[in-house]
Amino acid sequence: MVKNVIGEESDVCEFVKGYFPSSIQKKHRKEKFCLVSLDCDLYAPMKAGLEFFYPLMEKHGIFLLHDYSSLYWEGSKRAIDEFCELNNEKLILIPDKSGSAFFRKTK
Repeated sequence: MVKNVIGEESDVCEFVKGYFPSSIQKKHRKEKFCLVSLDCDLYAPMKAGLEFFYPLMEKHGIFLLHDYSSLYWEGSKRAIDEFCELNNEKLILIPDKSGSAFFRKTK
């Protein structure tokens, strides 16, 4: 379904199927990122995703965060709120049907 929406993989885009963070491979730990989309639903994987990618994210990189204000996935929202408060990042809501949000890395 994701490929139908945004297209096939390319040299700048890779789809990684599996449970985070166990789906991360050694090569991912050596990369730098400018855009990361996290759709984890639950507290633990959302927290792990933010903590893994944040140090690897380029300054001014974008985190797209799915289901932030959907009122269904409270754990995801809690992980995002805690992370943004701890790292002094400001969240911007996206008025879509899933209650998505994003932030731009400031550090």
